[in-house]
Amino acid sequence: MSQCKFTKEDSLQCQANSITNSDYCFSHNPDYAVAKREAVIKGGLAPKRILLNNEDEIVLVTAADAKLFLSRVINGVWQGSIPATPVANTLGFLVRCFLDAHDKSEIEERLEKIEEIVEERIHDQ
Repeated sequence: MSQCKFTKEDSLQCQANSITNSDYCFSHNPDYAVAKREAVIKGGLAPKRILLNNEDEIVLVTAADAKLFLSRVINGVWQGSIPATPVANTLGFLVRCFLDAHDKSEIEERLEKIEEIVEERIHDQ
């Protein structure tokens, strides 16, 4: 394969490989102008998948865990390693759901302890 012969506006040559039996790559070959336009449109309409390549499992057990995770998400958005939307929004929403469930379970545990104390006092009388 040879290198595409197209020269960009900045006078640099295209770095792509040329198509077989052509001096140009797919993007710069005038014979493929319609196909390129269709490919660009199709690519623009395709759903976007964002892979964060995080191999670490996220373990949220306490509100402090959620606080630390949310801090990491915020910093990731701030530094550009996590897209601001929709990934960051989803993570923030899920942390909020976790905190709501955490608060509810904590209240249920406290209520159970109170009920046990009340029952003990009733039996003691």
